[in-house]
Order: sequence, then C-alpha cells, then structure tokens
Amino acid sequence: MTNKRPVPSKIRVRAGDGPLPSVDGHPGWVADENASWGWTALLTVFAFGLVMGTGMVLSRARSAAWWVNTLGTLVGAMLTWLPVWGVMRAGGERALTYDEALCLALGAPAGALLSLASAVALLVNAAYLLTVLASFVRLYVIEQASDSRVALIALLTLGLMLCRCRARGFSRGMQALRFVMGGMLAVSALLMLLNASTLNLVPILGKSVGETLSAAPFALGSGAGAAILGMLPRLTGSAKPPRFGVGCRAAVAGALLAGAFTLLANLSVAPQGVENAAAGGIRMMLAIEYLPKAQFFRVLYQFVLMLVLLAGAGASLAGCGMLLAGVWRTKKQGRAMLCACLLCVPVIFCPDDRLYPVFERGHALRALALALPAWIVWPILEIRGRKRRAQR
Repeated sequence: MTNKRPVPSKIRVRAGDGPLPSVDGHPGWVADENASWGWTALLTVFAFGLVMGTGMVLSRARSAAWWVNTLGTLVGAMLTWLPVWGVMRAGGERALTYDEALCLALGAPAGALLSLASAVALLVNAAYLLTVLASFVRLYVIEQASDSRVALIALLTLGLMLCRCRARGFSRGMQALRFVMGGMLAVSALLMLLNASTLNLVPILGKSVGETLSAAPFALGSGAGAAILGMLPRLTGSAKPPRFGVGCRAAVAGALLAGAFTLLANLSVAPQGVENAAAGGIRMMLAIEYLPKAQFFRVLYQFVLMLVLLAGAGASLAGCGMLLAGVWRTKKQGRAMLCACLLCVPVIFCPDDRLYPVFERGHALRALALALPAWIVWPILEIRGRKRRAQR
C-alpha cells in the first residue's frame, strides 16, 4: 500500500461493513484529515480566546481575566462541540454533517435557513478577526495603513488560498506550520515572563464581582470555533464521525492557550496599564511593549499574533463556505468559498464605530447561533434513531 493521495471514488464506506472507514483503502487518510482540522479548530478557539481575553474580558475582569477567560472559553467550546459531535453520530449508518443534520431533523426549508444563519455567524466572526488584524497592523507595523485596506489584502490572501486549495488544503497548510507556530508561541510566552509580577493578580476576583461576571459571556463566545468540525464527514468521506477526542483536544488546548496568554498579560501589565490601553490590539502588546533590547522578539510576537488571527479568520471563512455549499447542494467548494469571501467585503468596509459594537456585543449571540440548533436537533435525531432500531 502506498501513501499517495486517494483518487475520488463513488463507493461509500458504511460503518460495520467492509474495510475500515477510510477512503479507497487508505487507512491513514481520515485520521490525517481529522488531525489537521483538529489543529485548525484549536487555532480558531485560541484566536478568539486571545482577542477576547486581551480585549473585553481583560478590560472588565482586570486581574481575574486569566481564569475567567480560561473557564469561559473551555465551557463555550465544549458546549459547542458536544452537540455538533452528537448530531454527526446520530445519522445511523453514516455520519451526518452539521447542515445535513439540520435538514434531516427540521426539514429542508428550516434546516437551510438555520444553516444560513450559522454561515452568517461564521462570516461575521471571520470579519471580526480581520478587522482586529488590520488595527494591529496599523498600530505596530504600518502606521499609515488604512484598516479597511489591510483587512481587504488579508481577505484576498485567504480567498486565494481557499479557492485554490479548498478547505482541505487550508487545514493541511495550518497543520504544516504547527511546530513553527508552537515554537514562536513558546518564545513569546518566555519573553512575557520577564515583566511578570504576581501582585498584578490581586484581587483574584477582579475589581468587583459584578464586572467580573459581566465578562463571562464574551469568554463563552470564544469557543464557537469548534463548530467548524461539524463539516468533517463531507471532507473525509468516512461513514463514521470523528472521535469525540478530536474536538475535545482542540477545545481544551485552545482554551488553555488563550488562558495562558491572558495570564501572562495579567502578570505583565498592572491594572492601571489595562485601564489606559483602550484598544484590544494595544493590550495584546502591552506585555512586551516596554522590554529593553527586545526589538527582534517584539517582531516575532507580532508575526505569530498575525498568523494566529489569519488562521482563525481563514477557518471561519472555510466553515462558512462549506455550509453554503451544503445549502446549495453543490460539490464545487471553490465557488462557495469565493462567495463567502465576497460577502465578507461589505462587512470589513463598515465604519468602525458601527462595526465593533456589533462584533463585540454580539460575540456570545453568534456562538449561540452555532450551538443552539445542534442542541435542538440532537435529541430529535436520537429519538428517531431509537424508533428505527426498535422497528428492526
């Protein structure tokens, strides 16, 4: 048996019948695809957790931001992944994708409408990360740049990758960079420890309990990136859904990484510094802003932050494109990805004073739009499956 990429096949592998759930007898294909998308989901959870942890959560919870962001992101990611995994395995003989489960349980019109709502939520999430990336570039890389132009250039880059390589090629590219990104994140974390002081973690509950609790919804919404794993059965062609551990590892690792970098920001920045830094992009850099003779490491930290934000935005656009392809019942992913990118253009050109309130205030609502349909559909499919098995 060779390790060549399998050719497309019309044979559908059924669970419990025939060979292992792989494509064209290649046993490692499905496992590799699940692993690459697990890493992509991890980056997406981490990107949103980092942006929200150093943004709204840090500005509200102050010294308590690190544990609020860790717990909130973890709970939000698990509350998203659990029903998505449940609807994928509720199809009986074959695994269902997220959009297929909605249409099967609620009917084609209602299922397509909810799938479009989920696609819009992913589209807005992608636009949010692109605008954060644009403001970050304007603050620290090219001061004379326009936010909308930088976001448009980043969107064009992601659009070319997704239209040419499709969702599968994008996830494989992100997986190929895992060791490079991991090394840069580790170096950045060690650098942030140089300014660390445990006095910045006091009081442990933040300035007030009310303000600390008000930051929880923003952290919960950061776990919505786990929803992109709901399209894996269509990408792998396997009759079995991915294992529960694929999304669980992505949720736990992404939440812990986001919480770790929020903790480093808490350790490195005094509460007064958090209050003075109004923009989230500035707060992401405060931890190493005042280190002497650290220009190279600042550039490294900026590069890895931009790479993480691009990965999260690209994964959200890929999920949006796959949902659109499912609603349109087409196998041409390239056109669906192009449509998702084109729909993102008007969003990133909206004025910032109207855009950021929608992005930040509606963060938890977008996560709810991705998780709630799966929670509604999961018991319906389980009940139908039990009735079908009882009749047999």
